[in-house]
Amino acid sequence: MSTSRARMLAILDCFSDRAAAWTAEDLHDQLGCSKPTAYRYVKELCNAGLLLRISGGLYTLGPRILELDLIIRRSDPLMRAAQPIMRALVDQTEGDALLANLYGDQVMNVHREDGPKPAVISYDRGRPHPLFRGSTSKAVLPFLPRAQLKRIYGAHAEDCRRAGLGSTWEEFVAALAPIRRSGYVIGHGELDPHVIGIAAPIFADEKRVFGSLTLILSKSRYDLLDKERILGALLDASRRITSALGRLSGSQ
Repeated sequence: MSTSRARMLAILDCFSDRAAAWTAEDLHDQLGCSKPTAYRYVKELCNAGLLLRISGGLYTLGPRILELDLIIRRSDPLMRAAQPIMRALVDQTEGDALLANLYGDQVMNVHREDGPKPAVISYDRGRPHPLFRGSTSKAVLPFLPRAQLKRIYGAHAEDCRRAGLGSTWEEFVAALAPIRRSGYVIGHGELDPHVIGIAAPIFADEKRVFGSLTLILSKSRYDLLDKERILGALLDASRRITSALGRLSGSQ
C-alpha cells in the first residue's frame, strides 16, 4: 500500500464512540498534512462511501462500512465455520461465546453467540479489548512472536504494571508463562463485575495465533457448573475452530 493511501485510510482511525463526527479541518490537524491534502482524502473517502458528510461540515463513517459489515456477518468463511461450534458450546454451558481476532496489536470481538440469559458486557463486537486485562486478550498475548510482544510491552509498560503483570519485561514474560503452558486463562470480573471469562487461543497455523475463544458466564452460574467439564468444552471448541481455520487455509 502506498504511503499516501495508508495516510488517507488513517483518517478512519480518528473515529471512535467518543469522537464519531469530525470536520475536515479537525482531520487535517489530526493527520498533520496540508489542508488541500486533507480535503482530497476526505473527498475520496466520501466517494468510496467510507465517509458521509452531514450538516455543518461534519463527517461521519459512511454506509459502505455497514455494507462490508453485513458481508462479514453473512459470508465470512471463518464465522460460518465457527458459528456452529460456538453454538454447541453455548448449548453445553448456557453461557455466551465470543470469537475474537488479533487485529494489529489489538484484540477485538468479531462474533458472539448468546446463551439463554445473555450477559451485559463492556467489550462486545467491534470494540477492542484492553490488552492486559480480561481473559480474551490474555489468551492471545503469550502466543505472540517475541519481537511483537516486546514491542507491545515497551509501548504499554505502565498499563501492564497497573494490570498486575509485572514491572519489568522479565516479570511480564513470567506472568504470561502459566497461560502459555496451560493453553487457557480464567478472568474473574476483570472487565465487568459478576462475570467470569474463560478463554483459549485460536491459531491460524502451528506458529501464528489468530485470536481467542471466550466463554462468558455469570459468577452464580460458574459456581454451579462442573469446572473441568466447561473447561474441556471450551478447549475442544477452540481446537475445532483452529482446525476449521486450517481447512480454510488448505482450500486456498
